[in-house]
Amino acid sequence: MKKLSLLLLLVFCGVSAQDVKFAAKIANRNGDKLTISGPKKFKQEIAINKDNVFTATFAAPAGLYEMTDGTEFTSLYLKPGYDLTLTMDARQFDESIVYKGKGEQENNFLAQKTLMEEEFQNGMVNIKSRTISIKRLLHTTQKLLKSSTQKALILISKPLSSNQ
Repeated sequence: MKKLSLLLLLVFCGVSAQDVKFAAKIANRNGDKLTISGPKKFKQEIAINKDNVFTATFAAPAGLYEMTDGTEFTSLYLKPGYDLTLTMDARQFDESIVYKGKGEQENNFLAQKTLMEEEFQNGMVNIKSRTISIKRLLHTTQKLLKSSTQKALILISKPLSSNQ
């Protein structure tokens, strides 16, 4: 009887095991709406509620999705039955993302992967910047050496010409 009552309650509330439950608590948020986009033109907009929390329950097939607050974005993996709560600070968007609940492991992995990719890209920019700086230094050094060599040759050749 308890199982039947629970099933009826879930049906009555409009929540099925095939739905995704998503909540987000965002400090320093960039807006009052989140948008989750995905395959086959999937789009779920989630407005902030009176408690300053974004909450929604919706049907979504398993797959990769993108969530945006209108300024920043992040990847999500959603699957029917997931019950995720996201906490973050929009000022440190990728660095502060933490998921809790069913599906947290997959989504925390994606968040960490994004951070590692960002660090790698920043590292590549630093390497390129350093490479450019090294090339400039090498070019300047070559110019100085050439100039110094020319001056040294002039100085060396003067005493030789005066001795003849």
